[in-house]
Amino acid sequence: MSRNTVSKYVQLHVDKELITTEPTAIRNSKGMKLNGNLLYTILPIEQTKQYFYKRQLENIDQAIADDKRRKKIEALTPKSNKQAV
Repeated sequence: MSRNTVSKYVQLHVDKELITTEPTAIRNSKGMKLNGNLLYTILPIEQTKQYFYKRQLENIDQAIADDKRRKKIEALTPKSNKQAV
């Protein structure tokens, strides 16, 4: 896989709160601080499930709000007389 593909999927897992990433640092033989690798931590499944349920509820709330908005617009819009062809 390419670096971009791996980075994309790592970020997808971070966004879904499945994992966390933390940068690390190392010191070389001269004592200079250098960037290390990313430290990946798998999060507890319960935390991930709670995040998933929260997102589902947000999606439901958004769908309800969209439906109310659509109905309000339909009620305010004059109905045109449709003629049969």
